[in-house]
Amino acid sequence: MNFGPVAGIDVSKRFSDMCILSPDNKIFAQEKIYHDETSINRANTLLQKAEQIFFSKPVIVMESTSHYHLILFQFFSEHGYEVIVVNPLQSSSMKDFSIRKRKTDRVDAFKLAMMYRTKTLRPSQVPQTALRALRQLCRERVEFLNDVSSYKNRLTAFLDQAFPGYDKVFSDVGGITSCAVLVHFPTPAILLAAEEAELVEVIAAASKSGYGFAKKKAELLISAAQQAQTLGIHSCADETLIVCTIQMLRTLSESV
Repeated sequence: MNFGPVAGIDVSKRFSDMCILSPDNKIFAQEKIYHDETSINRANTLLQKAEQIFFSKPVIVMESTSHYHLILFQFFSEHGYEVIVVNPLQSSSMKDFSIRKRKTDRVDAFKLAMMYRTKTLRPSQVPQTALRALRQLCRERVEFLNDVSSYKNRLTAFLDQAFPGYDKVFSDVGGITSCAVLVHFPTPAILLAAEEAELVEVIAAASKSGYGFAKKKAELLISAAQQAQTLGIHSCADETLIVCTIQMLRTLSESV
């Protein structure tokens, strides 16, 4: 495998450096690849030129760099190149591989190519498109769930100040029924100004648990609101903060 041309690509966020080695390990070409169609096609032209001269398609070696290498991996794979993706931990073990005294991106690209020549590489597993999409969805779902937890904590903090005792009526303040109540009656003052029948109706519709359950919860909420009028820390921002937080919670919850 070591007798054809090989290209090392040092990948970064904005651009990548490519170094193509000839079969006798001399630098055939170097190119800075900006991650746009024109620049990537220009790099491909150099690789095709190497293939014509050395009668062998270059092997491409690149580091697994966050998600930035995936565009290049996909492009060159689809154009028929063997692309080897190296774990950064493996390539970092080559730091003492002396080529020049000072470090540059082009030197790193050269080192990656030389790793193919001198080391037995252990390629990273690059998942197929469907599997990669599934992993992305799972990863984002975890992030959304973390966000849901974060917004529930924010809502709890707001209620602890503006509506102390609310969490004793609804232990899950970010639950469906609790959110329905808070959207309609976000502060103790607004809740106490409303008709009890309206509060019961909102609870019954959201909980789907019947009139008896809704009536009992409404009575507990009214009692908590009366105490919160005295004990709570009230602000003109309370209504906006609580309603906006619930809107975010609902949006996130629908996404997961």
